[in-house]
Amino acid sequence: MFVAGEPDEKAKKLIQTTYDCWVKALDFVKPGNDYKDIGAIIEDHVVENGFSTVRNFCGHGIGSVFHTNPNIYHYRNTEPNGKMDAGHTFTIEPMICEGS
Repeated sequence: MFVAGEPDEKAKKLIQTTYDCWVKALDFVKPGNDYKDIGAIIEDHVVENGFSTVRNFCGHGIGSVFHTNPNIYHYRNTEPNGKMDAGHTFTIEPMICEGS
């Protein structure tokens, strides 16, 4: 990872936690899994490390329109966003805060 300047220990932990929850979410991606379950994977890791997730923004599908369905929430949710399938293209973009 690249960081501009010299981050303090809290910033290093935030960066590492962001990366780690992103990798955990990527490990979950496979045909047949529910998109909604990505959020729980991210939020569980973020919270156990003392951070919180941003709820105002989300990952998204990419198609003929860049921002399209499904919405990929980065927190535990019950949205019926469908199941992953081969050929689906979408982003997972965890956004994490030190506060609430």
